[in-house]
Order: sequence, then C-alpha cells, then structure tokens
Amino acid sequence: MKYVADTNILLRYVLQDNLRQFKKVNAYFQKAKSGKIEIIFLREVIIEAEYALRRIYGIPKEDIIKALIQFISIPYLTFENRIVLLESLLLYQQYNIDLIDLIVHVTAEKEHAQVLSFDQDFKKLARSKS
Repeated sequence: MKYVADTNILLRYVLQDNLRQFKKVNAYFQKAKSGKIEIIFLREVIIEAEYALRRIYGIPKEDIIKALIQFISIPYLTFENRIVLLESLLLYQQYNIDLIDLIVHVTAEKEHAQVLSFDQDFKKLARSKS
C-alpha cells in the first residue's frame, strides 16, 4: 500500500504536539520502516511545513532547517527529489532567501537550465557561484 502524506503528518511527527496523532503517525512510519507500506512526501509538503513552522509556530529558522534535514533523511520515507530538498535546505542556512526560490534554483542547476524570474534573489545566487 502506498500513501501520499500531507503536511499535518510531517508537522505532528516533528512537533509531537498532539500525542495521539504523533502515535498514529509513528505507527505508520514503523510500517514503512518494515517495508509493509510506502509513504511519499511531495516537495509542496516540505515547503508548506517550513512556512507553518516559521510563521504559525514561530520556530527559529536554524531549528526548522535541522528538523527538516533530519526528517528528509529518514531512509524509509520517500521524498520527491530528496537531493534537491536537502541541497536547498543547506543553501537556506546560508542565504536569507525563501526556500521555494532555493528549490527552484537547485532544480534549475540539476536540469542544466536557467531560472526565469524577475526575483532579484536569483541574481544573488548567480553572483555567489561566480
């Protein structure tokens, strides 16, 4: 059985703020760990989780980065473009640029493409590569 997880699954696991829901999430994760099920997380879920952790829960950026890197590194969970997400989070540590823009930047690099945007943050990233 395959599941595509929404942001609340990630938030309950990371925050552990609702014990009943955390236990349910953990039970599913244990099934994934044993290979009985597959749990897939889309990029959009990671982006929404970062936003919620920062804006709704007021968690410091450094703590968010650490939590998301640890979460995305869980080997028995499936992530859409795990490498792109991890590289984007590492850049997020260095720059005051939105995570979504960093994902666009890293994806463009992986695709050997240019970013098409009016956003000045992409120029900052291009200059840092020079």
